[in-house]
Amino acid sequence: MPMREFRVALFAIVALACAVPAHAQSPYGIGRAAAPAEIAGWNIDVDRYGNNLPPGSGTVNHGRDVFDQQCAACHGASRCH
Repeated sequence: MPMREFRVALFAIVALACAVPAHAQSPYGIGRAAAPAEIAGWNIDVDRYGNNLPPGSGTVNHGRDVFDQQCAACHGASRCH
């Protein structure tokens, strides 16, 4: 059994020594960079200080409704009560 382990270790060392670094593939010519206006439209996060809140006011119940409609699909239905 020790001879087999030696062969496996030797093979691993040789394989790593011969490994060729991976390079990114060339682009396929599809898609485009997002425009700043498109990015701004998706930037709907609100930080812990309340920055980026929409204008106006709301209630906790309204916030729950908004979460259910806009956030639960990605973040899950469970939330703090």
